[in-house]
Amino acid sequence: MGLRQRMGLRQRMGLRQRMGLRQRIGLRQRMGLRQRR
Repeated sequence: MGLRQRMGLRQRMGLRQRMGLRQRIGLRQRMGLRQRR
């Protein structure tokens, strides 16, 4: 039970980190486009 819960938490954390990275990259691209314009 404990191991399954830990694995689930790791997967959830990983998904959150991946989503955060995508959002950060998107924000950087948007900021760059604004600065270039």
